[in-house]
Amino acid sequence: MEAKAQSTLPRLVFFLHLRQDREVLFPLIEASVESGRIVEVWVRRGLHAQDPQLTDRVRRLGITPKVLSWWRLRTGLFLNWRLGDALITASESTAPPHRLSYHLTCAAKRRGVRTFTLQHGLENVGLTYFDSEYPPGSVEFASDRILIWGPLGGLHPSVGDKTREKCVSVGVPKKYSVLVSEVPQSKQTRVAIFENLHWSRYDSHYTASFERDLLAVIAHYPEIEFVLKGHPSSQWVRAFAKKLSGTTNVHCVDAEAANRDFSGAAVLLHAAAAVITTPSTVALDAAFLDRPVAVATYDLDLDFYKPLPLLRNEADWHVFLAEAHVSEFHRRAERFRETHTVGLVSPPNLIARIDQLSG
Repeated sequence: MEAKAQSTLPRLVFFLHLRQDREVLFPLIEASVESGRIVEVWVRRGLHAQDPQLTDRVRRLGITPKVLSWWRLRTGLFLNWRLGDALITASESTAPPHRLSYHLTCAAKRRGVRTFTLQHGLENVGLTYFDSEYPPGSVEFASDRILIWGPLGGLHPSVGDKTREKCVSVGVPKKYSVLVSEVPQSKQTRVAIFENLHWSRYDSHYTASFERDLLAVIAHYPEIEFVLKGHPSSQWVRAFAKKLSGTTNVHCVDAEAANRDFSGAAVLLHAAAAVITTPSTVALDAAFLDRPVAVATYDLDLDFYKPLPLLRNEADWHVFLAEAHVSEFHRRAERFRETHTVGLVSPPNLIARIDQLSG
């Protein structure tokens, strides 16, 4: 695109609030830089302290990130807003984990900035998911547009008209490709286990059942290499690793320095022959990579995850591990993917869509 045409496009401001925002926003940041756009990246000061490599990654793109205090982000003051800017957040809402992004979005709108937020997970509170902690009507979004992964008909039936009218179906803006050299090889069949047990939806019975059945299959299948990876906000894997003393067929990502080869979820999914996860977006990621995937459900009502195999007891774990190679599991993953998304959208195409919506 010619420089003159580029100058008419909005400046893109990306806000990184939580560690998991990296996965959502970095493909868009990289695509924007590659196309020659004017880009700013704002980083919450606490996030910079938690992950110093984050700002290094931004600098490698030729951008000097702005590390901003909670107060400046909360008020939106002294941020040199420009009329016509576009603010893009990985997730903003009135839900406490995302409230800072919500307030920043409100401040941006007061200054004439166009605002966009993204669906950041398969079960996104306020869009595709509600529970007793976040009942219908309790979560609102400030952004002008909410860019969602699936059809509008896939929103939760309890989503209000105000939110529904903001939603635009764009697809999943993820890049699943990795270099072959990045995927560690193994002579054993490799099964990836993902968890997000920090979430309040899980009670002690669920966690105990998950641990018990996982330990049972690890012991039962010494020929399988199990690789455990936790959510960035979870400490469960580190604690669980202490129960695996003497076990040779299981590795815990981030709990063992030697297993940082699997620090990226996409790399582990590429390396795995099958995947088991607690209810999470990983189920969709595995489906996009055509990996047989099962969801540990126990007593939770998780019809949302059908037609994937739902593991309610140890016997279900054994059935899945014994039959994961069967083509039916691949067909289930495909149906699941088609139910909840309209497919993938490339980062450049999503940026182009944002430009259209900014007009």
